[in-house]
Amino acid sequence: MSEIFRYIGIGKETSFGSAADATIYLEPDSCSLDVPTEPEIVIKGGLGRMRRRKRPAFYSCGGNFVYAADVRSLGYVFRSVLDQYIYTAGDTLNTHEFYGGNENTPTSWTVRAGKDLFEHIFLGCVANQTTINVSDGLVTVTQDLFAQKDDPNTIKGYVDVSALLPEEYPLAFYEVAASVNGVAVSTICRSLDITVANNVSRDGGRHLSSRYATSFKSAARDITMSMELEFEDMDMLELFWGGSDGPTDTGSTLFPLLLAFDGGDYGSMEICLPNAMMTSVPTQTKGTDLIYQKITCRALMGEDVELADETTINTDILTTIESGATTLE
Repeated sequence: MSEIFRYIGIGKETSFGSAADATIYLEPDSCSLDVPTEPEIVIKGGLGRMRRRKRPAFYSCGGNFVYAADVRSLGYVFRSVLDQYIYTAGDTLNTHEFYGGNENTPTSWTVRAGKDLFEHIFLGCVANQTTINVSDGLVTVTQDLFAQKDDPNTIKGYVDVSALLPEEYPLAFYEVAASVNGVAVSTICRSLDITVANNVSRDGGRHLSSRYATSFKSAARDITMSMELEFEDMDMLELFWGGSDGPTDTGSTLFPLLLAFDGGDYGSMEICLPNAMMTSVPTQTKGTDLIYQKITCRALMGEDVELADETTINTDILTTIESGATTLE
């Protein structure tokens, strides 16, 4: 008789598709990582109405996992979805800086999904899209992945998995603060989410001489954010219009957007979009209900963004994590 035992294990690969041991385990809320559908070519013919033969087609797995995020595991999330990483050792907590550059070969990982009866291993995993959601409970991460292929393995035991589970607690909505254009909006913000999309083409991994992907490449990076704000002033509309008197000929105002996650003694995370623009600011009414602005924003490249060592970079996003994790190289 099987038992319920599900986990996600993550390990950075030394080369694409080379199996890596897990260096951290997560307790997922859900996992859709799975085998592909219809990975066969059915051969057409005219010897009757029935299909008679088939050949193996391009084979690539995919799906996502969702879990409650902590400051340690968030380092793995951003190490996978952003292409630039700087590590600085500290006395008690270490600094991890992740930012968007122009490299189009994403870091590959081995992801191990415990599925009660077996461990489903996914090799050559790359992050296509990552979403962080903050609403009325815990901070959750949805990590969408493409994978080269999958293998079965014996399910891990509780002792093996629990030894590498983060000791850090999952972050809650009340440990998150937000500011728009330098103005704190936490006290009027009901929910938010931020998505980093690498726009990886799974079919782009298909090449001659291999049934399985030999690499994946990222296209343009899209970073979007949405927030649900109580309507208390004209600030968001004025950023959208580009002025206080309605839409301007020069378009909307660009602004910095900052999210801060407080993990107490375990550390912290700060996400900075140095140059964001409003893409929608609906201000709609219904009876006498409270008005909420469900704004959406998009990140553009910002110049001279300062790192911890006071050097500057050009980037559309900078995430800084202070945690007990050592280097993620």
